[in-house]
Amino acid sequence: MLFRIAIVEDEKKDSDLLENYIARYFSEEASENRYQVTVFNNAGVFVEHYRADFDLILLDIQMPGMNGMDAAAALRKKDSSVLLVFVTNMAQYAVKGYDVNAAGFILKPVSYYDFLLRIRKCIGILQTRTEECVTLNMKQGIVRLPIRSILYIEVNRHMLTYHTTKEVFQATGSLSELEADLRGSSFLRCNSCYLVNPRGIQAIFGYDIRLINGETIQISHPKKKAFMQEMNIWLGEGKNL
Repeated sequence: MLFRIAIVEDEKKDSDLLENYIARYFSEEASENRYQVTVFNNAGVFVEHYRADFDLILLDIQMPGMNGMDAAAALRKKDSSVLLVFVTNMAQYAVKGYDVNAAGFILKPVSYYDFLLRIRKCIGILQTRTEECVTLNMKQGIVRLPIRSILYIEVNRHMLTYHTTKEVFQATGSLSELEADLRGSSFLRCNSCYLVNPRGIQAIFGYDIRLINGETIQISHPKKKAFMQEMNIWLGEGKNL
């Protein structure tokens, strides 16, 4: 399972510490999972450009400009399900986290023990949430894949290959029929062979789509305009699978 984590912290030494703690946790206790960390040093910019594609946000309260509490209130208008954890030296304000349904707070200076207790709880919550899945009827049996774990799907004749964040699965089927089934899950057609999950896109350069696992797939010339329009709509609406 892939966990997307945002750190919103204006002090680099504090954000670096949190990044190190996250890496240590996934290395020592959750090595079967993957994670992606993005650091933001300005809460106002983070909120303004926010897309609902994070699972967990570690949010400092005391920051210049928009503070963490105001940022959390604004975020809740865009995303009601993301887990918020305040990281602060202002314990007297942490109780206000209940107003924005925060998953808790960690006091600065952050110890690894305190961090560990909180992230264990958050990862547990994320793992128990009901996920939208697609069911594959394979020769070996039936497999249910969480839709958010699928990076892209490709077709070769009547064989569909599902590329996930960890493994590859194959099953027979029609890409057009699958596209219709996944219409509400934001998958985009970038050419006649691929359906791509926009959550898995790291960058787009010309006709190349770079995915978060390092792979690159192609946008076809006939599909380029429609694909970019759909991608921009998805970015603007901040959809979350």
